[in-house]
This record gives sequence, C-alpha cells and structure tokens, in this order.
Amino acid sequence: MGVDDAKAAGARGDAKASLGGCGPLCRRICAFMSMWLGMLLLLLGVWCTHLYRRFTPVYRPIECKLEAPTVERVWFDHGFTGMHFQLITNTSCHNPNPYSVVLNSTRAANVYMGQERAPVGTIKDIPATSLPSAGAGWMAANITITPTADVLMSVFELLAAGQVPLYMESNMDVEVDIDFLFGRFSSSQSFSKDCGMGFRLVGMRSVVGPMACADTWEQLDIPEMGSDATGELALSAAAMGGVGDIERAARLKNITLGLGMGVGYGLGLALLACGCLGVRRICCDRKAR
Repeated sequence: MGVDDAKAAGARGDAKASLGGCGPLCRRICAFMSMWLGMLLLLLGVWCTHLYRRFTPVYRPIECKLEAPTVERVWFDHGFTGMHFQLITNTSCHNPNPYSVVLNSTRAANVYMGQERAPVGTIKDIPATSLPSAGAGWMAANITITPTADVLMSVFELLAAGQVPLYMESNMDVEVDIDFLFGRFSSSQSFSKDCGMGFRLVGMRSVVGPMACADTWEQLDIPEMGSDATGELALSAAAMGGVGDIERAARLKNITLGLGMGVGYGLGLALLACGCLGVRRICCDRKAR
C-alpha cells in the first residue's frame, strides 16, 4: 500500500503541475507578457483620454471674415446695353477644430442689383477650400454681372443719388470627417446667407464697398461706401441646422472613447497587477531555493 500511495501522490502532483502551470519558464513568460500587455492597454487608455479631451466639444464654430470685394474689370459689348463688370470676392475662414474641414459651394448663387433686386448674374464654379486643423483658408469667387437695359436705367438714377446696392446669395456646404480611433463620423451641412455691398462709379472707375451678410434680405444692412465695417460670419452648428448631427457625433465620441478608456485602464491595471504578482511569486520561489 505504501508504494501505491506514493505513486498516487506522485500522479496527483503531476496533475496539479499540469493544471496549475507549465513550469518556472512558462510562469515567467506569462508574468512578463501580462505586464507588457497591461502597460500597452494603459497607454491605450491614456491616448483615448487625450482624444476625448481633444474632441470636446466635437465642433467649434468656424469664423469667417468677408473681405472687401474688388472690381477686376468693366467692359461693354454693344454700348451701355452690353455692359459687364467682374467682381472678385474673398472670404477668409479660421478653423479652430482639431480636424480639417472642407468648404464647398455646390449650388449656383444668384446676383441681384438695385432696390428691387433684379437678377443680373450667377455665381458658380467656386473651388472647394480645405481648412486645416487649427488653421485658416480662403474662398475666392469671380462674379460677372450683366445688367439689363431696365436695370441700367434705375442704376443710373441711383448712381446720381449715391451707391447702388448689389445683392448675392451665399451657399456653401461644410464637410467634416472625424476619426475617433474606434469609430468614424462624417457629415455635410449646408450654410446659406444673403449678402450685399454697395457699388459706385467714381469717374471711370468702379468702386465697391464692404460686404455684409444676414439670414434674410430684410435683415441685411449694407454698409456705406468708405466705412470700416468688416463682415463676419460664424459657421455654427445652430446656423447650419446641424445640431442633431453634432449630438450624434458627441454620443459616438463618448461611447467609443469611453469604451477605450474603460478597457485600457480597467483591463490594463488588472493585467499589470497579475504580472506583478507573477514576478513576485517567481522571486519568492527563487529565495525559497
């Protein structure tokens, strides 16, 4: 019985060894792998925290400034009935967000002249502009205006009294594409404003005043010629009607980055603790020898 008991005890010991571990080398590998994986997950948690703070809030309004338009040239085809003049408008925009934004004009905009806002031209083929993260960019538009004979008659009357109002529609799309590491959000919102400026003939030169914009024609107040007024636009989520999309982006950010922080910190600390316990056990085993 003594021999049989010894064999049974040895078998049980082998079984415990096979179930409880794979030897000192395997325990060392598992301990150090747990520590390395735990540290990597902690770094993931730190990076997700950085991204969370970086993308909070998800969208900050883009500030645009309307520069004073310039008259490129004036020419006539058939006397005054064939009058044309070309304007160049420039808009500078600053993007405070930590991601690039694309401003794209996808719809043709009409140009009007006079108090009755008679149509005299169309703005189209405006190139898209990319605003880098925390950077600025420009949007330029070439506008060719061809007044009709009736419009010219009223224009000459207005020129005798002062400036002639020029009105134009401003239509642009704001496109964003945000990478939240574990999720991606893309959106395109339309932004429309009614803009205007003053126009005057000084001798043989054409002069335009500063531009201003408003939500409607009725709210638009065109600055006087020679004033120092600078038109400013804020491309906010409320102005573009994209509050719902911004809220969806914020939820996506909270879910994806929150999950990354939870897994990174929670599982990372657990694996790091297991690895430290494993290293401590190895050290104790060595001392016991």
